[in-house]
Amino acid sequence: MDNTTSNIGNNNIIELESKIEQLLLIIAEKQKEIQKIKNEEEKLSLQKEIDCYQKDLNENEKAKEELIKNDGCADQSSANTDKKYYFGRQPDEIDLHEEQPDEFGIDEHFYNCLEKLYSELEKEKSIEKLVLPKFEIISQGKNNFIFKNVKDVLRIINRPPKEHFIPWLANELKNTEVSLVSPEGSVRHGIRIKGRIDKRPQEKIMELMKKYVIKYVICNSCGSNESIIEKNQNTRKWVFTCDSCKTNYSLD
Repeated sequence: MDNTTSNIGNNNIIELESKIEQLLLIIAEKQKEIQKIKNEEEKLSLQKEIDCYQKDLNENEKAKEELIKNDGCADQSSANTDKKYYFGRQPDEIDLHEEQPDEFGIDEHFYNCLEKLYSELEKEKSIEKLVLPKFEIISQGKNNFIFKNVKDVLRIINRPPKEHFIPWLANELKNTEVSLVSPEGSVRHGIRIKGRIDKRPQEKIMELMKKYVIKYVICNSCGSNESIIEKNQNTRKWVFTCDSCKTNYSLD
């Protein structure tokens, strides 16, 4: 095989590898999108789109294998050098904000998708761990105790005490009485829980707070705890909104 034919074969392999990387990144992005969709019709439509990209990916991979097999490229390793992430360019030459040359038929839309994907990954890395204070549980006799610093806990997770948390807690502890300690109706002195529970008060509060945070504080799309809940005045249902990924959905 002469040098001209070999160079053409190598260039074709490079072009196919670039298209394959483009399709892989687009498929990855679409798969992240589909996890956030609640509507079944929209999810089905996006899945069909993913299937089309997957079909193109399979065809390009097959074409690459055939090209390597038929051309017998001896220097296959050079065609694969640094293509996984950098598409033939060295890391220090990559700048997603500069205008990229269309060497391998990769259009501007691809680079926009790539930049968006990197942005999403950085956002996920920046999610901070939620840290709650130690729960102050004060015994007031048999089957009677006070969750004293509940106000501090609810302030950290940004949830309304009287409108949401206390009614939820009362519903979870069905055979108990949950009430405010303060006579003026403030949560600042804590909440009193009267009645028999199946565990030690500290363990039970820990278990319930974990359940509450997972369901009503942590976003089920991106895992962020930067969120709020508001009651829809028309449906009378609580609506969860994530400040990080802007996802919103109705709560039970």
